[in-house]
Amino acid sequence: MTTYNSPVAPHTFAYGFHRQGWWGWLIGSAFFFGEIGAGLFLVSLLTGQALGMLIGYLVVVVGKNLAHLMYLGRPDRFWRRTDQTFLEDFFPDWHGLPYIFNTLQYVWFNLPALWVWERIKVIHYQYEKPWEADHPRRQLLAPVIEVWRHIYEHGVLPERLTPPQETLNERAD
Repeated sequence: MTTYNSPVAPHTFAYGFHRQGWWGWLIGSAFFFGEIGAGLFLVSLLTGQALGMLIGYLVVVVGKNLAHLMYLGRPDRFWRRTDQTFLEDFFPDWHGLPYIFNTLQYVWFNLPALWVWERIKVIHYQYEKPWEADHPRRQLLAPVIEVWRHIYEHGVLPERLTPPQETLNERAD
């Protein structure tokens, strides 16, 4: 087995077979049930055994998913802010970025005081995409969508960027 130290992460990587030390018995059980159930289902399918197919299906659906949920159901298995805290766990020198580098479009109407066009570097259109013709928040997000459309069509920011307070005050009238 060949090993080397990575200059990126403080881990030793190895080529070849080696014991997985990070996984416990729950995630191992999930993989085991998934493989055994799928194999039983496939063999039963090929031999025409309906009961074996049902048992294989149930082993996967119940055994694999239950073991996987039990593994993931512990609070320390999830990262608080997904990508940011994932990076913090694996790269100790990493620090979370300010919201201006990944501003959700919902900040526009939920926290308008934080929406300062001059500071925002990236707008994250999280659920409702600006190219979708019909979604429930399209009118509320119209100025943010128009910025995306203008950049898409012209390649630059529009000359005037509407502040959220101006738009929200119009809606309140």
